[in-house]
Amino acid sequence: MIHFLNNIIILLRLLFKLLRYNIISPIEFFQNYPFMGKLALKSSLLRDRSFDNHSWGERLSLCLITLGPSFIKFGQTLATRSDIIGTDTALALTQLQDNLPPFSFSEVEAIVKNDFSCPVEELFSHFEKKPMAAASIAQVHCATLISGQEVAVKILRPNIDALFERDIKLLFWLARLLERFFPKTRRLRPTKVVEVFSETVKLELDLRMEASAASELAENFSNDKDFKVPEIYWDYTSRRVLTIEKVVGCRPDDMQGLAKMRLSPRQILEKSARIFFNQVFRDGFFHGDMHPGNVFILENGKIAPVDFGIMGRLDITTRVFLGKMLIGFLTKDYHSVARIHFKAGYISGDQSIEIFAQACRSIGEPILNRPLAEISLASLLSQLFHVTKQFRMETQPQLLLLQKTMLVTEGVGRQIDPTVNIWELAQPMIRDWIVETQSPKVHLQNMGMEISELAYRLPNLLRNLEVAVEKLAEGKLTIADENEGLNKNPNKTARQIQIIGIGLILILILFTNYVMS
Repeated sequence: MIHFLNNIIILLRLLFKLLRYNIISPIEFFQNYPFMGKLALKSSLLRDRSFDNHSWGERLSLCLITLGPSFIKFGQTLATRSDIIGTDTALALTQLQDNLPPFSFSEVEAIVKNDFSCPVEELFSHFEKKPMAAASIAQVHCATLISGQEVAVKILRPNIDALFERDIKLLFWLARLLERFFPKTRRLRPTKVVEVFSETVKLELDLRMEASAASELAENFSNDKDFKVPEIYWDYTSRRVLTIEKVVGCRPDDMQGLAKMRLSPRQILEKSARIFFNQVFRDGFFHGDMHPGNVFILENGKIAPVDFGIMGRLDITTRVFLGKMLIGFLTKDYHSVARIHFKAGYISGDQSIEIFAQACRSIGEPILNRPLAEISLASLLSQLFHVTKQFRMETQPQLLLLQKTMLVTEGVGRQIDPTVNIWELAQPMIRDWIVETQSPKVHLQNMGMEISELAYRLPNLLRNLEVAVEKLAEGKLTIADENEGLNKNPNKTARQIQIIGIGLILILILFTNYVMS
């Protein structure tokens, strides 16, 4: 009961803020109901008219900032859901600034001493008391190690865990209410959105996970001369403290800074396109928050990212699907785009492939017929997410963060050089990668690995099969109808059967050769 009342109080506060910033308009909802209409009219008096000149997305950003850290982070998550809020609002939320008042240096000292069992002055020869940045989850201080290395020290806000836990519970409650009373919202999976947000926040609240992400990204690009991931100092890193090499450079949208360093904007874009391609397609592990404040251009021309709290992952199947789909759109082969969706199982077989191809054309033509520099693949993906609603295609969560990242990347690219389209630079790399990954040699290698894994697991599989057969014979085991589940991905099931068959044949051949020898 106390939990319920607490949610109601927070909900009323939330409602007040939404009314003040004109995020919702009760008059439109209740104009046909006299009594509720009067209440709605009175509630409109709460509206702050000074924000009338701002767009809805800008007002939402300002509103979320006043609601506190949890809602700021949730707004940044919503920026990946252009299928829900639209491209313009998503773009506004990607620019959501979470600059908050810093917490005191005494609290910083207490956290460091608690995590490392020694005071700040024993770990660092110098530690700036004033933070260089203070955001929703943490703040960053410049410091110098005893060794003389200049570093940036990121420290979580005190009691941030409890605050997020409270607000996430509220968001789950609201999401469940939406799904229960507004069935049309179920396709958008609001509970899943909150779940993804919750998982993201849990990772961000453990700075060791951020350090690990930076380390993995650095390993992926260890041989890249154009991409520099700052070094992690693990001896000075804990759950609440992250110590990382200090990066000195200029923002990618700082044209004057780039000019002073005599760096060509096109060269920066060419490097960025290759780095983006390698992260997404080669590695399937990419920086998910690449706004201009999280990227620096060094004097030697290297690109250095910071803030690794939000990272995205794509499996090889999704990467191949994405690459083929983008190439299909860029070449205006809409039937190919449609076939890719059906083959991947994103669109069910009872839908018309011709009509879906027509829908893809309705998305692609208005965007792709623009001048090359104006083509936005992020907008294209956003439109695709909207159109697929009528084909009962569920939102693909793994592509949402990528779409948001593409949106930001495009915006930064246009700021650097509005005459260059980053996807024009990336297209040949994507095409070559698809050819390489889909070659017979690679397929045989993958099948060999799967067969090898199967051979390793075969004894256990045979034992389990024997036990199941015995139980079935004794009437202790019933077989449920799983046809529906199997039909969801028949291609995968058929492939597994093929691999098992091939593996059994190979093992039989090897066993026969062993016996005959």
